Amino acid sequence: YPIDDNIKQTNLYYNRASKNDCLLEVEVGPISGVEDGFGSEKGDYFKMCEALEMNQNGKFDLLALTIGNAHGEYKTTSSIQPELLNNFQTSLPNPIPLVLHGGTGIPKEILIECVNLGCVKVNYSTEFKKSFAELKKTCASHKELLEHLRLDYLEKIEKFYSLWF
Repeated sequence: YPIDDNIKQTNLYYNRASKNDCLLEVEVGPISGVEDGFGSEKGDYFKMCEALEMNQNGKFDLLALTIGNAHGEYKTTSSIQPELLNNFQTSLPNPIPLVLHGGTGIPKEILIECVNLGCVKVNYSTEFKKSFAELKKTCASHKELLEHLRLDYLEKIEKFYSLWF
């Protein structure tokens, strides 16, 4: 969407979300990647003028900016540029909460840098989807699948937290 349309939709959804005590997360910049068989492997970057316009005119709680990150799996993470988050945050009077999409496969050092630059949420959807697809092949029943998923996801969550604590 053009940024004006994005802001208009954002404000509409923010009014709905806030009435229901929900947070609203918005994106600026095209989040690419191949997920569920669709998309492009090329990472993209947000435009500073659009991010600043969203911050000034949009109502939201969390902002996802594209910094070369992508949904799906990475062949390389060399296109990810956390310094773009720093450029954005330092252009504001006060930093705002950011989100990093496409967290699966991003090296720990880059993740820590992004968190230090204001990312309060990192998305790991691809890792969990892969687990589900693999476990679904081996389980005979829904009950067995749910139990294996619970254990697998618990292991992944514990692994994630061990990176940080």
